[in-house]
Amino acid sequence: MIDFHDITVRDQHWIEPILHAANKPGADYTFTSMLFWTNYYGQVGRVGDFVTQYLHWEGRNIYLFPAGQGDLRAAVDAVLDDSLRRGGLTRFRGVTADAQAFLEEQYPGRFRFTPYRDSFDYIYTVEELTELKSKRNHCHRFESEHPDWHTEVITAENIEKCREMVALWYQNHPENYEIQSEKKAIAKAFDHFAAIGMDGWMLLD
Repeated sequence: MIDFHDITVRDQHWIEPILHAANKPGADYTFTSMLFWTNYYGQVGRVGDFVTQYLHWEGRNIYLFPAGQGDLRAAVDAVLDDSLRRGGLTRFRGVTADAQAFLEEQYPGRFRFTPYRDSFDYIYTVEELTELKSKRNHCHRFESEHPDWHTEVITAENIEKCREMVALWYQNHPENYEIQSEKKAIAKAFDHFAAIGMDGWMLLD
């Protein structure tokens, strides 16, 4: 079976090179997402020069489609064998068009493919992000209500302001499983902000 374990900051040194080499699209294939959302997406495991994640949920063994370079068939076979030994149904997530084509070619008739829109990534063009046409009114309203607004680079000295803002936001929103997972992910982001080389800006007034 694959040796899965809870992901930590110490895994960054081997996971990031694999993900960079794989060059797969989607937020699922970033070390930060794997680390921050481990409560939601499960443990991490290595199969040769590939990385995957595992979570058992409602009788299903859910795996991140392996990312890496080399013998993809061997990596997928290892995941399928791991799932067989655990028992239950096998499900892959993060299956892109090329991954679907691979599975259909290598395992004809074995998989059913279902789009899951709730997990789709947002994709914007540079022009859309620059002009924000659909948000113009929001921007104008914000600027009129907060004329003294400014930005600051997030540092160890001011990151507590971000924590306070997030805590205030959650006070006004009902709790559910997704919100709980999101809170844990954001807390991990703040806790490991400097250690994993993150950067960012905060908006203040």
